[in-house]
Amino acid sequence: MKERWVNGLRVQISLFYILASLGTVLLIGFILYYSISSVVLNDALETTTMSVEQSGKHIESYIDKIKDMSLLIASDPSLVRYLSDVGSESDVKDALVMIETALASDASIASIIVVGKKPP
Repeated sequence: MKERWVNGLRVQISLFYILASLGTVLLIGFILYYSISSVVLNDALETTTMSVEQSGKHIESYIDKIKDMSLLIASDPSLVRYLSDVGSESDVKDALVMIETALASDASIASIIVVGKKPP
């Protein structure tokens, strides 16, 4: 009867040791998982935010470039003379050369349309 009690105690101690070890490993695993996932998530969020900001800056600079180009075209004296019915044939040629140069300077621009309003 004493041997049975000792064997039962050995089994209980072995089970306790195995369960305690497994519990410790699981606890450490969960702690590491959540701390590492938090770091990875913050890194991904930071990278995404930085990419969005950089894209925004590129778009803003491109819009500024297009705005400057349109102001340059709109303020061209030969184009202004041509659209005001005072211009000559050379004004038309000068305006077309300037527009073609603007088109050639940026491959992403497919066309430039100039709209004028005739004075009453």
